[in-house]
Amino acid sequence: MSTLDGNDGVVKIGTTIIAEVTAWSLSETADVKEDTAMGDTTKTRKPGGIKDWSVTIDCWYDPTDTDGQETLTVGSQVALDLFPGGDGSGDQSCAGNAIITAINSSGSKDGVVTRNFSASANGSLTKTTVA
Repeated sequence: MSTLDGNDGVVKIGTTIIAEVTAWSLSETADVKEDTAMGDTTKTRKPGGIKDWSVTIDCWYDPTDTDGQETLTVGSQVALDLFPGGDGSGDQSCAGNAIITAINSSGSKDGVVTRNFSASANGSLTKTTVA
């Protein structure tokens, strides 16, 4: 079984690579429907609930990344494309529209300024393999 090297990962807005990404996280969830009845001794559930996904992106802050980091503003909708192992032929892509819900910045006297972006899905997540 093969594994992916996280260092090769890429995050894009449309076709533009976001600069200085240090980590990203994709979370996928689905609601379930409880169908426990009187007399049951254990809860039971059914699949088929509404699916959801969210993303966090961690970066070294780069104010010159005007087509990447600087377009990620709170409340904006963006077309995100996540490539876990790079964006070359044969690599997997996870893509969808998302709304930026939070931006956190942090700095210290002996560190590099960081930015963390959180986004919530606005539609489905599409997984494909790059041709």
